[in-house]
Amino acid sequence: MRLFCVGSIYHTANGSYILPNGVIVLVDEDIEAYLNGEPVFTLGEVA
Repeated sequence: MRLFCVGSIYHTANGSYILPNGVIVLVDEDIEAYLNGEPVFTLGEVA
């Protein structure tokens, strides 16, 4: 099931993503990495 369809977006392997307006949505697993400046966002389709 897709929650939204926006084409390619920046996202992490854990499921965090960046909205088109720049808001970063983090899953629990990425919060620590975000605070340490370590999350890796890649551009692509979200399955």
